Amino acid sequence: VWTFTNDANASMEASALGPDGTIYYASSDHKIYAVDGQTGVKKWEQSIPLYTIHGNPKLLSIANGILYACFNGYLYGINAQTGKMKWEYTQLIGVSNLAIGNNGLIYISGHSANRVHAINAADGSQVWNQETYNWDMDLYVGSNGTVYADRNGRTEALDGKTGAKKWNIHIDEGDRQYGQAMGYDGTLYVPKYDHHN
Repeated sequence: VWTFTNDANASMEASALGPDGTIYYASSDHKIYAVDGQTGVKKWEQSIPLYTIHGNPKLLSIANGILYACFNGYLYGINAQTGKMKWEYTQLIGVSNLAIGNNGLIYISGHSANRVHAINAADGSQVWNQETYNWDMDLYVGSNGTVYADRNGRTEALDGKTGAKKWNIHIDEGDRQYGQAMGYDGTLYVPKYDHHN
């Protein structure tokens, strides 16, 4: 049993667990910490540039040795082992949603534009960006690589490689429930009220 407290005694605002048991967390002191899950010993800390953007959530996710951090409205790629900053992506301000594909791409949406951006996970370069129905879309990636963007009763399917729109469907908000889920076969399940019950 152990306790870890950062030097600033700042609060934890997001966390992620690595495959080796390392705990990563974003803190209110504008830093990301990596802590050994067995001992509580700090492995590294990384300061994040402080931009004048407020009200955006902090999100952490890890895949293929890269820690993806949505912080201060931007997206950062960090080496999960060393804490070294690999890249930062600032072409979409107010990043609030993140999905990781199995094709070397990551997908983000945010508060500032009705668009989804696809980013090369290795170097942070933009691969495509596509206009969507609304801003701040929830994102899901199917097993076939399709990206699903969902908000306010409308779901859009985008080609994960090119961003081309495949289809869209609208379910009236009065009939819509929250809590959609992605199945293993790539099916997106969207709950709907049954007014007969």
